[in-house]
Amino acid sequence: MIEDQVYADEAISGAGADRDGLKQLLAAARSVPSLFDVILVDDRSRLSRNVGDAARIREELGFLGVRIVAVSQGIDSQDEQAEVLFGVHALVDTIYIKELGKKTHRGLEGLALRGLHTGGNCYGYRNVRIKEGVKLEVNESQAAVIRRIFEMATSGQSLEKIARILNSENISPPRPRANKHNPKWCPTAIHATLRREMYIG
Repeated sequence: MIEDQVYADEAISGAGADRDGLKQLLAAARSVPSLFDVILVDDRSRLSRNVGDAARIREELGFLGVRIVAVSQGIDSQDEQAEVLFGVHALVDTIYIKELGKKTHRGLEGLALRGLHTGGNCYGYRNVRIKEGVKLEVNESQAAVIRRIFEMATSGQSLEKIARILNSENISPPRPRANKHNPKWCPTAIHATLRREMYIG
């Protein structure tokens, strides 16, 4: 049935080839006998936005006798100009990904310069949403733990001993895993805390 041969990587960037939907599609194309002889994609970039990956995928599918049709761009791998069109669009997509990365970096830099949080959770702070974005506020109970870690380290106690003390007091670590019933501090978490710039002053 056609419905069984629908593959999707929804909300996943096409920048890489390590995507479940794409891998399933290629596995189906490699099967003997092949489960289909034509692939319909809305946009060529859904196969890959990377020039090298795009070329490799197109070559392999061509070798397997599978035709590619990019519906929204009107590209058919059986057409004479298909190789040129696939190459041009792959190059444009690669440039798009690089420019998007630059814009994202500039956006995060702008948030930081305005004193706003650039994303994620940080132990010792809570995220508070305001009109301009998100700002950090000190979480006093967690901040007290961080101060203790620095005090113990300054007094010469090892990373392992600091972790043992915190665990003996049943203090939750920064990122307890959902599937762990009794999460623990470990020396690497203590080390990361001591090296984190936002805790220094």
